[in-house]
Amino acid sequence: MLKAQRKFVDKVRKHLAEHGCRVVFGRGKELNCGGYRAAGYFSDGDRELRVGRKHDLWFEVLIHEYCHFLQWIERSPVYRRSDKSNAVIDNWFNGKQYTTKAIDKAFDVVREMERDCEMRSIKLIKKHDLPVNVDRYTRIANCYIYAHFFMREYRKFWPFEGELMRSPSVLSKMPSNFRAQSHRKIPKRVYDALANRI
Repeated sequence: MLKAQRKFVDKVRKHLAEHGCRVVFGRGKELNCGGYRAAGYFSDGDRELRVGRKHDLWFEVLIHEYCHFLQWIERSPVYRRSDKSNAVIDNWFNGKQYTTKAIDKAFDVVREMERDCEMRSIKLIKKHDLPVNVDRYTRIANCYIYAHFFMREYRKFWPFEGELMRSPSVLSKMPSNFRAQSHRKIPKRVYDALANRI
């Protein structure tokens, strides 16, 4: 672990502890997260931020999940709305039926919340001069947000094959900023790039 990473991890641990939360590093690449496998997550219910220590993007995952924590303690309106939307999506993945309108609205809210989180992450990286490639992070972030359109289409948490976030051909199609508003619509070139990974 780099010195700058260690310093930031210590800051995150301390900040979470101030709010009765803790940071936990799993031993593998991914963790169990509500019936899915993920590189990390923040649960305000469990008051835990968890990260798979062996994931090659563990530090970026930590930053992202820490920003979900910040959304929570700041009582971000979009984060608060996303609680219900995440529950709707999880239930829908597991077979519960909803109207098309309800599912579309839930995904709209979650994509907006994730975009807000990613924008916070970039600000944090720049503010603390963290050892993260901002261009690459932003492309990966947009890719993650756009992936939600496919989760909606395929009714599956992660319908992709292979290492989507590490693919140079996929990332080259992603915006290097957040002006494109990736939570609202998916451009054809991005759709095609992701569709080829299903």
